[in-house]
Amino acid sequence: MSENQCLYVDVKKDDKTFRFYSVHLQSIRFDPDDYRYLNNISQQGDKSELSSAKRLGSKLKTAFLKRSEQVFKIKKQAATCSYPYIISGDFNDTPTSFAVNQMCIGLKNAFVEKGSGLGRTYNGNFPNYQIDYIMASPQFEVKSYHVVEKKLSDHYPVCSDLVLK
Repeated sequence: MSENQCLYVDVKKDDKTFRFYSVHLQSIRFDPDDYRYLNNISQQGDKSELSSAKRLGSKLKTAFLKRSEQVFKIKKQAATCSYPYIISGDFNDTPTSFAVNQMCIGLKNAFVEKGSGLGRTYNGNFPNYQIDYIMASPQFEVKSYHVVEKKLSDHYPVCSDLVLK
């Protein structure tokens, strides 16, 4: 079972049409015990029980594999789209991950184009880095990108001005 989704809408403005995908890819699904384990390691340097480490490793592996599958499905669907498109949302993965790099193929990453710094979008304890993205097909020009550092949820909103050429 997955709670993840990918929705899209076709938007028509004057004589131009584009597709906007909103995605939420698989999370690692850490529970309170996982956070306690990670906290103990980082604060005390404890050598924790092997079962906790295996449990975390299994969750990470499952999430990495699931996100990869989800990215391939989204890319396959987007390849059938005759319009320029934007893919935006919670990828639950780092900029150097397989899933993010696969999604980037053939697209402009708004952060890479116009962002600066670390681009941190998750405001929880772990992970504390960029996991939310805005990507656009080459027909778009990326004019700006920024992260709104307001705690409206466990993610900071990301904004980008995109112009369809």
